[in-house]
Parts: sequence; C-alpha cells; structure tokens
Amino acid sequence: MRVGIITYHFPYNSGAALQCLALQTVLQNLGNDVSIINYRPWYHQNRYTPHKKIIFSMQDFYEKNTNLKPIKRMTKSVHFGYKTLYFNLFQSKEFKICDKKFSGFIKSYLNETCVYRTWEQLKSAPPKCDAIISGSDQLWNTTLTNGEFDPSYFLTFVPENCRKATYAIGANFLDNPSTLMKVGRLLNGLEMISLREEKFLRSIKRVCGENTQLYQHIDPTLLLKQCDYEKFESSQIQFSQSPYILTYTMGDKSQGRVYSAAKKLREETGLSIIDITGNPLRKDTVFGVDSIKTGPDEFLSYIKNARYVITNSFHGTAFSIIYHKQFVVVPHSKTGNRVTDLLERVGLSSRWSENVDTCIETLKNSIDYTYVEDKIDSLKQESLKYLSLVCCSNKN
Repeated sequence: MRVGIITYHFPYNSGAALQCLALQTVLQNLGNDVSIINYRPWYHQNRYTPHKKIIFSMQDFYEKNTNLKPIKRMTKSVHFGYKTLYFNLFQSKEFKICDKKFSGFIKSYLNETCVYRTWEQLKSAPPKCDAIISGSDQLWNTTLTNGEFDPSYFLTFVPENCRKATYAIGANFLDNPSTLMKVGRLLNGLEMISLREEKFLRSIKRVCGENTQLYQHIDPTLLLKQCDYEKFESSQIQFSQSPYILTYTMGDKSQGRVYSAAKKLREETGLSIIDITGNPLRKDTVFGVDSIKTGPDEFLSYIKNARYVITNSFHGTAFSIIYHKQFVVVPHSKTGNRVTDLLERVGLSSRWSENVDTCIETLKNSIDYTYVEDKIDSLKQESLKYLSLVCCSNKN
C-alpha cells in the first residue's frame, strides 16, 4: 500500500526528525511504500531557515497581535521586521550550522514528496496515496500553527477514495466550547484518531462522531529498539573512554534546574557535562555549560554513550528509555504533561523531579529495564495492530 505521512519533519529538532523516521520505518517494515508529504507552510518554515523572510515575519506578527491598537500594531510589526533583518545579518550563522546538519539527515533518510506550501496546493494536487497518516508530534498545537488549527494536519485535503487516520498526535488547545466546535468540524470524516496523550483524548471524544474510533498510542520513536537506530547514528564523532553527564533541554524556566542538577552531579562524580541543547541560538554563557549543536544522528550517538542524562524534553526522555540510560526529567513548565504521561505508561513515574537534590537521588537508583521493556512491548503491539488496520487493503 502507498502510505503518506504528514508531520513536522523539518524543524531543527532531533525529536521531530526522528519521530518521522521511526514512523516511516515501522510502516515500511509492515510492507508499505511510504513517502513523507513535504508540507512546509511559510508560517512554520520561516522559523527554520537561515535567512528569514522579512515581509512574512512582519505579516505574521501583525496577524497574531489583533489585540493591539492599529497604529501600535503596525509600528511593532515594522520593529519586528528590523529584528528579523538583524537576525539575517548577525545570527543566521547558527541556523546555517543546524540547517546543514538537519537537511543532510533528512535527504539521506526520509522519502520526501515535492514541497507543498499551502492547504490549497495539497488539495489541488494531493500525493498519490492509498492512505495518509497525520502524526506524530504536536500537529494540533495552535501555538505551533500560527495561532490557528492548520486543516492540513486534520487531513481535510485528502480525497474520499484515500483512507485517512492519525497516529500519536500531540495536541494543545483551549478546552472551551468555541475551540471544541472548531475541532469537531475539522475532525469530520476522520474515522480513526490516535493521540499520544490522554489529556486531549477526553476532550476530542466529546466532539467526535459516533463512528469515530479513538485510541491512545505511544510516540513512534518507541516502536523501534536501540539496534534499529544504530544505522542512523553518527560515525563522525570520536568518543573517549571517559563517561559523561548529558543534558538536553528545550527553552523554558526548567532549564536552570536541569543545569544545576548536572553541575551538582559533576561535583559528586567528577564526570564532565556535555550539553546538546535543542535551541540553535542557545549560547553557553547563560548556564555556564558548553553547548554542542547536533543533528539527529549526533543526538543519537551522544545519548547512546552517556553515563547519565538530565533533560526537560519529551524526546530526550524517550531516547533515554530506548538506550536504557540512567536518567531524570525536570518537567517543562508548559509541556511537562507529555513527559509525565509517558513515564507513567512505561512504569517510570519516579524518574521526574522538580528539585535538584531529588534529581541526584533519582539518578542513584538504577532502572530495571526488563520491566520497562515489557511495558513498552505491550504498548508497541497495540500500535502495530492499529497501524496494520490503517494500512489494510480494504477501505470501509
């Protein structure tokens, strides 16, 4: 079967690229011909390009700030345009480094279609597929889709003769009648919906049709084992025999606690700290820890060779589990529920901590990965059964 995947596969974020690669690999292993629908809307693409479009940045700011008075709104939009120009002149070097690392990985391993910029382009010339899957990652998170739901990620462009489903979608929206009404309209025609977190599963259940099948599934990265990722790891990094503490963070106030815990662990163990932050513009002066910009292949290798991992990231957590690391999570203040939901499902709810001292104590307690793998295998079978059903030859 020809299966298309639409997701965030192009941001400078290792988790985004690897969740797409994992789902592609799993679907291929099930005997399908898989392609990645190369949907790169400007509102999203402009965040991940070495040279940002100034006009679009101004327009984006203007459209998002409708609460401002007209003159102030226009003035601030122009100011934002100057900030974008400053970025292009003085900060784009950092993004060029990331662009090279991520673009090379994507071209090597993901089977992309032609580029689509708008829903209209997808609707007028959709990729030739028997089934299209939306997922995984935060596709129904309005803070990432320009403040509004993007109908493309609800598969409203898909022809009637093509099966459409989601897999382990991440969601984040206001749970109020107005928003749920919009969600209900966008879900019309989606027969199989799979979400990653339980929180929004309950909300969506209230607005779905009677024939809609709702599921909760694990992130696609967890459908593969460590040995499956070996061929995607970097062969360019030369690791010494010295063990190290790895930190991987996404921008948030919880970062300070991550680095404080790492420094305290360094004092107790004498191990060095390696930081592979998820922010391409992150400087090493804020927390006093040197930061390395990595592509997805390097991300895998650094996690594989770490003695300890301290993170506030969902995929930092997921790959710590995949590589059987001794790790602790300091939950992100805005997205921490994703991590705690995952940890509870695999029997590791004790591996997150808000406090620096308890982070250290947590790391001293070894994880029984035999028990964890049993949990993951059970969840994995549920996911594979669902994906096999999505990709079966008969469309109802």
